[in-house]
Amino acid sequence: TILEATPFSLDVDGDGLTTALGDGLMVIRKLFGSAFAGDALTHKARSDDGSRNTAEIHDFIKIGIDSLALDVDKDGEVTALGDGLMVIRRLFGGAFSGSSLIDKAISDDSPYYGQANAWQSVQANIDALLPPDS
Repeated sequence: TILEATPFSLDVDGDGLTTALGDGLMVIRKLFGSAFAGDALTHKARSDDGSRNTAEIHDFIKIGIDSLALDVDKDGEVTALGDGLMVIRRLFGGAFSGSSLIDKAISDDSPYYGQANAWQSVQANIDALLPPDS
C-alpha cells in the first residue's frame, strides 16, 4: 500500500469549498493559538458537509503552519495578523483586491515587502493553496 500525502489546501474542513467565514476563519483562529483550543476553533465555522472533524482540522491546519505552506508572504513565519489576515482577505474575493490584500499585514521581513507588485506575489501564494476546483 502506498500512502499519498494530502497536500495542504485552504479547504481545511474538507467540504469541497473554500470560504472566508468558514475555512479562512478557522485558519486565522488556529494562528491565534490557545484562545481557540478544542471546539472553539470550528464553532460556527465548520461546514456540516465537511469531511474532517474538529481534531482533524486542528491537525490539518498545523500541517499548513509547520510546513510553512501558510507563510504566504514568505518571511519565514506564519502569523495571525499577517498571513492569516491576508488569507482571509483573499477568501473574501474582490473586497480586498490589489494592494488592500496586504495593507498593514505583510511583514517587513517579506522578500516582497516594498515591491510595487507585492500583493500579486502574496495573492499567487494564497491561490496556490486553493483546491483544484475552487
